Amino acid sequence: MRPGHIWALVVAVVLACAPTVPTTHLYRVNLPTTPGTAPWPCEPEARASLLVRDMRVAGAYDDARMMYRESEYRLQRYDYHEWIVPPGSW
Repeated sequence: MRPGHIWALVVAVVLACAPTVPTTHLYRVNLPTTPGTAPWPCEPEARASLLVRDMRVAGAYDDARMMYRESEYRLQRYDYHEWIVPPGSW
């Protein structure tokens, strides 16, 4: 066997053992895009609705990656769970 064939075989074996790349999951929030859009109708039992306007996002949270908190003073970001658009752009 030629040395070039041996190296090709070694590279093929090493690449076959490499881990697969995880899938990035994307999420979105459906917000009305037209100003003055009527709110969604309420359920008959609810008797009220809530319209949220002009969301403001603190700088630490204005990132496409989703965040979570394990303790009161520590924020973590998910590596493979992201918003399609960062929250500050809504």
